[in-house]
Amino acid sequence: MLTVHHIKDLFCFPRRWIKLEHYFCTIIFLGTFGTILLVTRVTLSSTRQVDLCGKPKTHVFFLRVPKTGTSTSTFIFWRYAIRHNVSVLLPKPDKEETYSGIEPNLHEVNSPPYEIVANQLIYNPVNFARFLPNDTAYIAQLRHPLKHLSSVIHYHGHDYLQRLSQSDKVKEYLLNPMKYESKWNFGISLTNNPYAFYFGLDKRSLHNPVSIAAVLARAEKDFTAVLILERMDESLIMMKRTLCWRFEDIIYTVENVNRAKPQILLDKSVQEKHEKWAVADYKIYNHFVKKLQNYIENGGKDFQLEVSEFKSVLKDIHTFCDSSGREAGSYINLPGGAFYDPFTYTSENCTLLFTSAIDLRNIIRKRQGMKLE
Repeated sequence: MLTVHHIKDLFCFPRRWIKLEHYFCTIIFLGTFGTILLVTRVTLSSTRQVDLCGKPKTHVFFLRVPKTGTSTSTFIFWRYAIRHNVSVLLPKPDKEETYSGIEPNLHEVNSPPYEIVANQLIYNPVNFARFLPNDTAYIAQLRHPLKHLSSVIHYHGHDYLQRLSQSDKVKEYLLNPMKYESKWNFGISLTNNPYAFYFGLDKRSLHNPVSIAAVLARAEKDFTAVLILERMDESLIMMKRTLCWRFEDIIYTVENVNRAKPQILLDKSVQEKHEKWAVADYKIYNHFVKKLQNYIENGGKDFQLEVSEFKSVLKDIHTFCDSSGREAGSYINLPGGAFYDPFTYTSENCTLLFTSAIDLRNIIRKRQGMKLE
């Protein structure tokens, strides 16, 4: 007798690829009236991404601009290094600050080249060439400049921002930015075009159109991928494809969210003032937002399906880790799909997923024979 399961096995190959066609099957039971099998076919624009990739790329530099959501991404890179036994360049204990390059007195540089670098470093290709492999992939991350400014003002609290007195500090700052920047010229300002500065633009040229165009052209040429915080899942899939990584390599939780930050409505005039002040940052941000959007559009339906599949896997893992994943020895089997092979996520993976920055660095330090923090 031909059962529903026989019919399904004959005609449906759920979440698998046959040539260029993706089949989704739905079984509808109608009780005594029988069974209807619905088969939906979606023709995709390319072959399976998992099969297109070769050896994963493990040489990665991540440009870590503070308050752009980079803690979340940094932890992705550190967990990848731990799981795949990849070497990581770390600052020496108590040296977790922004520097203009990799220096032996500031960083653990006992045996370069290092494979993954995700510290707060200003982009300095001449300096990096001494420590990083020639085939290093350069990755960065940005967020909307005005949201970044708001986050810096309400979260970082640098001394030069302490003079902001009004409840609407962002608006007050933008009324006269130089009132607050003038005494900060010898340090790193996170409010005066920080994206351009971290991409290597000299702070004396942050408002020079020719210099801005030059640094943007260099960033476009040198950086393999630039993630956009507002489109994090799409950005991670772009990065995954670029690095030939897998879903299990980019599982994440959102880190360092300031939930106490006041929710302030920033009106059009504030936006316009900031665009005039942060010309360089808006040029850089808008350029890479457009580039990501073009990548998404060129990816067609298969890119959208991969993002959807990743979100589903991410949700399943979070659900597991928030419940039975807390029990030692527990695990969840992810069945595989159009864009990922089957894999198992264990309670140990959950523990690593929620491990703090210091503990992640100490795991790496211990493995690499370094002094613990």
